Amino acid sequence: MTCAALGHPGGTFSEAEIVSSLFNYVLRFDPRNPQWEMRDIFYLSKCHCCPAVYVVLALFGYFPLADLKTYGSWGSHLESHPDWLRTPGIEVSGGSLGQIAGVAVGRALGIRKNGPDNADRLVFVASW
Repeated sequence: MTCAALGHPGGTFSEAEIVSSLFNYVLRFDPRNPQWEMRDIFYLSKCHCCPAVYVVLALFGYFPLADLKTYGSWGSHLESHPDWLRTPGIEVSGGSLGQIAGVAVGRALGIRKNGPDNADRLVFVASW
């Protein structure tokens, strides 16, 4: 965040432990195949605090650690609000607080509707 001279460090640091715990011990995912059909889904509700998620994604190999230095820079795939079209591992672009909860409920219902093969998939919403 200091490289870009922008961001919300307090909110980012407040979520770092839970985001790292989810990715280390709970979520099923494959950095080599970010769109893996059976992955668990992680949504960040307060998207302005995405640097913690970017760090975890880089540590797990979604993109090189060196990319973190480009956070907030013009043309970087690591914007101040996540963009699912540009950043591997991001499930939805976000900005406005409160928008992600509805997206998550819809995704969970869609997964459930797709049958028993998806029964053990989980959808997490981080809104702290």
